[in-house]
Amino acid sequence: TIAQPPVGVAKVALTSGQYGWLQTRGACAVICTGTMTIGSPAVMLLSGGTAGTPAPASAATQPTVGLVQMVEATGEATGLLLALDG
Repeated sequence: TIAQPPVGVAKVALTSGQYGWLQTRGACAVICTGTMTIGSPAVMLLSGGTAGTPAPASAATQPTVGLVQMVEATGEATGLLLALDG
């Protein structure tokens, strides 16, 4: 369960005390959960699902990460057009 809205996508795993870069806008390769559809919104699930991975929208109250641009096989990076910075 996420506690706060998503702020960006890290290209590598970051732990406490590390610095990193978060992408907030533009084309980005992201590992997603579920069956994504080109042109549909990708959201962060408020409960359930895989922690930290966007999924297909199932409710209007879920924080939107961006729109799906390219769909790949399960476990592969999906192309999203991120829109996290407003």
